[in-house]
Amino acid sequence: MDNKMDGVVKEIERQWIATTKVGDAFRQIGSAVGWIEEVLDNFAVGLAVMAMERLPATLFPPLQVQAALKEIKSVLPSGWSLSPSIQKGDVWKVYTEAKVVMAAVYNVISLPRPIDNATHGAQFYPLPPFLAVATDRQAFVELSADDAFRCLMSPALICPISSAINRKHREPGCAMSLFVKDEARSRTQCMTHVSPWLGQQTVYLGHRRWGYSTTEDTTITITCPQSREKVNTLIRRKPFDVFEVPMSCTAHLDN
Repeated sequence: MDNKMDGVVKEIERQWIATTKVGDAFRQIGSAVGWIEEVLDNFAVGLAVMAMERLPATLFPPLQVQAALKEIKSVLPSGWSLSPSIQKGDVWKVYTEAKVVMAAVYNVISLPRPIDNATHGAQFYPLPPFLAVATDRQAFVELSADDAFRCLMSPALICPISSAINRKHREPGCAMSLFVKDEARSRTQCMTHVSPWLGQQTVYLGHRRWGYSTTEDTTITITCPQSREKVNTLIRRKPFDVFEVPMSCTAHLDN
């Protein structure tokens, strides 16, 4: 009888320990979920603040801003300085006065267009390797390959770019004129480099989009093995154009 009671007591004890562990696990999961929700809320608030062209403290805390300001101060040209209030340590001035400009970075790809009966190819220049454009398309900065590499690889808090931020209505430059399709300014800002035509060229632009340059109108065959119809799609394109290949499909040119 005593042995049976001991067994029952031990079984109850094991079940109680197991229940306690399960409860602790659920509480930890609840805490983790709460933390994730708080992070997402802070991120959403930060994006909303940046949309109003202000620096969000939820995404860029004061210590991080102070470190970034220290780096900026160390690379300022001779005779330049931060504002007196910021030099005195008033970091909150940055949150209330600094203007945030959100931009996308584009890799600039230039293909030659055939001219003179396809004996030569013409390309616009000067064009930078990369172009950062503000979301409102009113500000931009031309980046060299070294600038882009340093921004991606640098452990620092700022991108050490070597060019100034320009405004569209001032001197847009060749790249920005082409980006916004401003033909009038493109004619004044861009020059043409002519070289021997080396034949058809194709380049991958990302996101399943391809650009190509050839001498005549081109038929592109799109094949989608997973499609129910199993029928090739033919699209007709100009000699100098961009096309997109659907997901899980392949494409080839008729020449």
